[in-house]
Amino acid sequence: VDGMKGFEDAALYALVITVDDYQASRLGYTGFHDIAETQDDRKVHDVNLQYLGFDAESTINLKNPTRDEVHKAVTNLRDLFHQNALAGTQSLLYAYYGGAGASIGAPGQIAVLNGDDKNVGYPLE
Repeated sequence: VDGMKGFEDAALYALVITVDDYQASRLGYTGFHDIAETQDDRKVHDVNLQYLGFDAESTINLKNPTRDEVHKAVTNLRDLFHQNALAGTQSLLYAYYGGAGASIGAPGQIAVLNGDDKNVGYPLE
């Protein structure tokens, strides 16, 4: 909670992505098993985010999302951040990804959310 100092007046947003269904999404490949622990991750985040002041309306929970679903969520957040900035409101994003993140032969699945590196797909600042 001390890490939230300086963000008392900020608009809070959370993006929680969990992937546990690897059997269906990785047909034809061996060694990828479902990750049941991400179900626990979702429960922990639901409780902890509320404790930190993130409300349900500003929390996006994506379970086994497609790339398009992730893209839509992140671009919607980007648009909200731009609106907030124009209104003089600071935004704080809590982002969490739980799962193996395997990307077999498809580097386009990687989504770096922030930074000034060439691989940043969504420069949110």
